[in-house]
Amino acid sequence: MVGLFCKTGGKSNDTISSVIRFLRPKANFSLNEEEKKLTKSWAETLEKDGIAPLGNYLTKETCEDLERWARTTPAVPKPDRPGLAKTLIPNPENPEAEGYYFLEQDLVNNTHIQRLMTDPKLLSLAQNYLGCEPILSIVAMWWSCAGKFSGDAARTLAQMYHFDMDRPKWLKIFFYLTDVEEKNGPHVFVRKTHRTGFIPKEILDRGYARLTDEEVSRHFSEKEQMRIVGSRGSTFAEVTRGLHKGLIPEEKYRLVLQLEFCNSLFGGSYEKDLSIITDGKKSEWEKTFAKYQNTYRRIKIKNN
Repeated sequence: MVGLFCKTGGKSNDTISSVIRFLRPKANFSLNEEEKKLTKSWAETLEKDGIAPLGNYLTKETCEDLERWARTTPAVPKPDRPGLAKTLIPNPENPEAEGYYFLEQDLVNNTHIQRLMTDPKLLSLAQNYLGCEPILSIVAMWWSCAGKFSGDAARTLAQMYHFDMDRPKWLKIFFYLTDVEEKNGPHVFVRKTHRTGFIPKEILDRGYARLTDEEVSRHFSEKEQMRIVGSRGSTFAEVTRGLHKGLIPEEKYRLVLQLEFCNSLFGGSYEKDLSIITDGKKSEWEKTFAKYQNTYRRIKIKNN
């Protein structure tokens, strides 16, 4: 799929997605008229620019709870190197690696994340952009730290410019769980490069490669390279088939939660099934999983 994308400038993905949109109907998410207008405007901005700010979507309390969880739950340190444990309890003030990545299976059993996975406004945003009922394809969370332990960290941890090629069509929603200022490793997106034909042929001819700042700056101005800073709770949606990266923190750290919604699971290879353990009581999020089984086809509910 990457090869076709690079050869056609994105037309191959557009063609596949038009067929999927025809075959897969939309779902009916429970929103009032004001919420419908809001999610439609988010999707229109996303279609136009490749990125849409969603404001401070998370409360301070939710961010604090998730940060506490992320300080007490084992994560995979990256990049891997000799002598480094396979999993560690993150200590972002005194890191042993530049990044810590949490297991998806652990993430989907966190109640805050379950609420976001089933949030009707986020589901509606995804549906409006994709043109069909969305599929929850990835749940991710990671620390990016200012420590330097590996010469290849920027390449390994997506801290050099690149484009993703996860599915025929998808969007990712990023939640800043800590304050992210200029020196804390903000996310950077090159505006409008998600559009077909907007990534220069010179870049596409390199295939799925990491790009230096100089290579990207030959084609795009500093203004077009948008740095996303914000307080904890700040949230934005992005089409990551456009050029993007996460800056390496110069100071402190950054904790990010990410949800990906797509139109088809064709493409990238990820763990197929995720198990959520319940006590047998029908919570609101569990009812949502049952109602929209196509959206949550990766989720399997298991009673404790």
